[in-house]
Amino acid sequence: MGNFKQAVEYHNLHLSIAKGIGQRSGEGCAYGNLGNAYQRGGDVQRAIEYHTKHLSIAKELGQRDEEGIALYSLGCDFEFSGAIHEALHYYQSSVELYDEVRALLHYEDVWKITFRNARHDAYTALWRTHVKLRKTHEALLVAERGRAQALKDLMILQYDYEFSACDSFEPKGMISDILSDICAQTVFLALDSNTINLWVLKMFIMKNKESKMPRR
Repeated sequence: MGNFKQAVEYHNLHLSIAKGIGQRSGEGCAYGNLGNAYQRGGDVQRAIEYHTKHLSIAKELGQRDEEGIALYSLGCDFEFSGAIHEALHYYQSSVELYDEVRALLHYEDVWKITFRNARHDAYTALWRTHVKLRKTHEALLVAERGRAQALKDLMILQYDYEFSACDSFEPKGMISDILSDICAQTVFLALDSNTINLWVLKMFIMKNKESKMPRR
């Protein structure tokens, strides 16, 4: 509702109760929520302080999912403050950790797809930050990796499709690798809230030699 002052009061009550009963998990969650409230209220420095505490407790308890959330939150803090390179570091760490957790889930478990959907913001934030740094190639590769992961999980869950060892869904190394798989102009789309990002890739033939040149 935008009443961040009252939100902070309730999150502090949560923190006090968690500390009083020695519930470290609840304490970490309260720190994370306090950080979110301060971030949305515009106090980025305090947001970083509380999100860092959340990260520390998550690591202490071995809560990999909570650790990923804290890393993502810190990325948001730094992105909000304009420190894009620092934000990129935390988003990258968050996505890598989420991928590790996701890999431990069984394919037959619908939670695998639900997990990725629930953590979709971290993946979006990673390619969005690459775009802000004018790393359009890297942004496209991140966006396509997420799309490939979701497609693979859906095919296994719905159709019992078995992927062979050669069916790789790892990100391509360069745009030229993607271009080698297409034979015509292709448009890639990625959504970030109410913004649509477009990448236009086209093959050019120059001096009787194939020249692969991406355009955005």
